[in-house]
Amino acid sequence: MNTDKPFKRHTPEALTKALEEAKKILESSAQTNRNLFIAFNFVLITALVLCLSVTDEDLLLGSSTVKLPLLSIELPIWAFASIAPMVLVALHFDLLHNLTEHRDKLMVWSQCWLKVHPSPSRNADMPRQMYPFLFDFAWLHANHTGSTVMRSRLLPGLCWLLYCWAAYTVLAIFFIRFADLQHYGYTGWHLLLLIFDGLVLHWYWPGFKQDSKPVVWNPLVAMIFAPTWLTPHFGRKVLAGFSLSRAQLLLLWLSNMAVLWTLVLFTLVQTHIDFGSSPAFVNQALVWEETSRSLVGLNLVPRLSLAGFRLTLPDKFFEVAKLQGSTEQSDRQLWQETHNALDLSWRRMAFADFSFALLPHSNLSNAKLQGANLIAAHLQWR
Repeated sequence: MNTDKPFKRHTPEALTKALEEAKKILESSAQTNRNLFIAFNFVLITALVLCLSVTDEDLLLGSSTVKLPLLSIELPIWAFASIAPMVLVALHFDLLHNLTEHRDKLMVWSQCWLKVHPSPSRNADMPRQMYPFLFDFAWLHANHTGSTVMRSRLLPGLCWLLYCWAAYTVLAIFFIRFADLQHYGYTGWHLLLLIFDGLVLHWYWPGFKQDSKPVVWNPLVAMIFAPTWLTPHFGRKVLAGFSLSRAQLLLLWLSNMAVLWTLVLFTLVQTHIDFGSSPAFVNQALVWEETSRSLVGLNLVPRLSLAGFRLTLPDKFFEVAKLQGSTEQSDRQLWQETHNALDLSWRRMAFADFSFALLPHSNLSNAKLQGANLIAAHLQWR
């Protein structure tokens, strides 16, 4: 008795039906992933704006809050600095994981299309059959359509910017912004999340080639060798084996160099605080900072810059104080009797700029103020 299964013939009708089913699955996945992409970028932009809105005064006071839009929730600075980057990494992981699964569905659909329409001339019709999703168009351009139109050629690079570099760079900005606190906990946490996000990119970024797999050392290579693109032979030969364009290498190099510079300066500052090491390089960076601040407004040393800062009293301070005490006391006497208007005890504020700052009755016991600029600073009522 012959038990062999009958050979399944791929008739045109069967191939067309398979193409329609693959298209339905792909469209459903594209809708979901596009919604995730839009939501992720909204969260990313919101986190970036809130991070950039945090001032040195907010970091000094510590009691400031960050209001989350839409949710109408106010988070303390420490909670925002701890939770927001973690949420970004989690959402980034979810986005790339879903995108990897979506690319597999896109490959199945493209294979069905090529079976039904084997002629290469029909490849130009593929984008017209798809749900409008940026990643799908970029993938088709890289694998099938190969359009010479500039807007199509820019799609893979634009997707890389939005899916990879943007989230990684926002995490780098969090690291740099809160390094001014000179706090091991915040800096270590942000650095850990930045490294983890780089690994997420390696494991889950699907790329645009069917057999592509990013190299885990791409960020490190970008940080070290990207400037060698300027050399005519050596640099291009070294970087030829990596799946990154020259512009992508430059952007990764800028992000990583900013993180590396901040990490090195943070380490030198903390070493100076804890072990009394020579601050020669930090002082030189402060000199360079004067020039950079006048040009682009950037700080080169992780420190608080509070020149001219004035500590303000709570609303109706004197009215409440007089109700609680003697009404015959003057405002000057009440202010002199105020203790610890701002508690800065045990804070690490090396090389901070407090010139001409008004910080009366601030508790600075055991504060680390090595190299701080206290010229004309008022630390108590005169």
